[in-house]
Amino acid sequence: MKFRLKDLKNYLEGNLDGKKIAETLTLKSFESSYENGILDVDILYNRFSDSASFIGIAKEISLLSNLKFKAPQTKFKESNKKIIQFIKVQVKTPKTPFYFGRVILNLKNQPSPDWLKEILEFYGLNSINLIVDLANLVMFEYGAPLHIFDLDKIFQKEIIVREAKKGEKFISLEDKEYELRGGEIVISDREKILALAGIKGSKLAEVNLQTKNIFIEAAVFDPTTIYQTSRIHNLKTEASLRFERNVNPYRALEALERISFLIKKFAKGEVLKGKIAYGKLPSTKKIEIKIDEMNKFLGTNFNFSQIKFFLKKLNFNFKEKSGILEVYPPLDRNDLQIKEDIYEEILRIYGVNNVKENFESAYHPSLIDENFLFNFRLREILKNFGFSEIYSYSLFSQKDEELFKDVLKENQQPIELANPLSENLKFYEFSLLPNLLKGLSLNQKIIKDLKIFRIERVAFLENEKIKENYNLALTLTQKDKTNLLIELKTIWQIIKKGLKIDIEDKFEEINLSFLAKGAKIVLDNKEIGFLGLLNEKIKTFYDLEKEIGILEINLQSIKELTNDYKKFVFWGDFPEVIRDLSFVVDSQVKYQEIKNIFASLSISFLKEIILLDIYFLNPQKKSFTFRFIFQSKERTLTEEEVNSEIEKIKNILENKLKVEFR
Repeated sequence: MKFRLKDLKNYLEGNLDGKKIAETLTLKSFESSYENGILDVDILYNRFSDSASFIGIAKEISLLSNLKFKAPQTKFKESNKKIIQFIKVQVKTPKTPFYFGRVILNLKNQPSPDWLKEILEFYGLNSINLIVDLANLVMFEYGAPLHIFDLDKIFQKEIIVREAKKGEKFISLEDKEYELRGGEIVISDREKILALAGIKGSKLAEVNLQTKNIFIEAAVFDPTTIYQTSRIHNLKTEASLRFERNVNPYRALEALERISFLIKKFAKGEVLKGKIAYGKLPSTKKIEIKIDEMNKFLGTNFNFSQIKFFLKKLNFNFKEKSGILEVYPPLDRNDLQIKEDIYEEILRIYGVNNVKENFESAYHPSLIDENFLFNFRLREILKNFGFSEIYSYSLFSQKDEELFKDVLKENQQPIELANPLSENLKFYEFSLLPNLLKGLSLNQKIIKDLKIFRIERVAFLENEKIKENYNLALTLTQKDKTNLLIELKTIWQIIKKGLKIDIEDKFEEINLSFLAKGAKIVLDNKEIGFLGLLNEKIKTFYDLEKEIGILEINLQSIKELTNDYKKFVFWGDFPEVIRDLSFVVDSQVKYQEIKNIFASLSISFLKEIILLDIYFLNPQKKSFTFRFIFQSKERTLTEEEVNSEIEKIKNILENKLKVEFR
């Protein structure tokens, strides 16, 4: 925001050095620059309501320098006529928490003097007439927009602040008609809309050179509603810019008194006794701070007297109670809510650059994050198997929730956001699959037979309490679904082996509405996840082209079952001898059954057994290929020794499973 230095001189006593002011603001408040009499200040969003004005930035400069702040005049004499005899106001919407007003009679409106035109022109506004221009000047002074109505154009002298009805018409000052959608805040009388609140006035109540009597409005409107109304109707004004960023009610009241003073001074008006005041003003907030706690937080060593000095300079009221300071920030500072805000204010006055670096001499190693290591190992396993990890939002839509709600148990409910950014981001994800499938849909045309996964938190309500888990979800794509379930089960076995899970698993029937065929995975008598093939309804909704296999497991359930303890065994320098066996068995024989037989073997020199391949020959038969690795720690094995052990293995398989060797 740009300020002319000569405008700020009206609110500061002393010699203003523009470059020095810019340097000080940059160091302790806002990034600023100065050139040719213009101070350009990048005001932070949370400080806009108190600093984006002549008075606001002047107070900030005074705080950081030796320049004394000079408050503008606001004192005036009221007439004996009471305001309640001339205007009635009703506020009928919670979107207007504060509404203030004054009435001025018998004023003499006229064109504005050159000095006023010059100020408005620099800040981007055209001169209208004295009354309107003074209201705009006060808006720049206090950061609180005002609106002035011609009192004689208000039907029955009654103002109604309400929400617009759908289809109502609003005629702007430019004589342009707008059709309202409903829900906008409007200022009206019993016949017509007088203003689109916080944005623009209407032609039907405008102030012109013939205006003699006025009603001045100072208010605080809901920032979200003003923002939405401004965007919907493409009406961006200096007023809407400020209301969108939350006008302070105390600043609005001060602006009302200031405009009344100026109009009485320049237009010789009669200010009626009393004012309209709707809404209970917030009381000053009490924030307790402890000196030791603050010093530890900031890395400083302030004493009590130093803190008192800083608080006085900040114009904060405070009380001392049993070693605790009760701090009361100024009423126009909306951004000061917690003790850390007070710490920050003290530190910036002192100067962050003045805080000495203090490095600990002792080395403190970071603690091992078990979850990170576990997830890292899992990621490596999947990447080595050709999977790619994707990242996505942790929120999804109502439709996603409906399609995958079967994942939740009877005592579990989804977490719905109270104020979602959009309908597509309404629920916190309780399953990783919806957003994973969206990622699959985006990438399926670029990469053939895509394999992707996600490892993220999921959350839901369980017995009305929030519960979080870490989940893994992955997808496989193929043109043919014949071997897709087998491949999913194989991937699960690879995950188990990579994580050193030695417990036997089971696959049991599951009924999930989004699966055409699937099974739940049971480990150690606990259901830890599921796998299956997506049905056509889901594939159509997410625009998926091929057959899709999915797997989702709860990582907390399996983490405690992993065996992380590794012991190095030196096998010597003698070579390994490798033998591969391929055999055909009935399709009902499970991998786990074969694995259990191998586990019971007593075979000399057998170092490792690796599953190389599973292949369905037909619906009744399937083929397995295993690799057997033999090695001695003492000598090189002979071919006869290895062949003898292989024959033992073949005999056991023939006797127990009736296998046919290939």
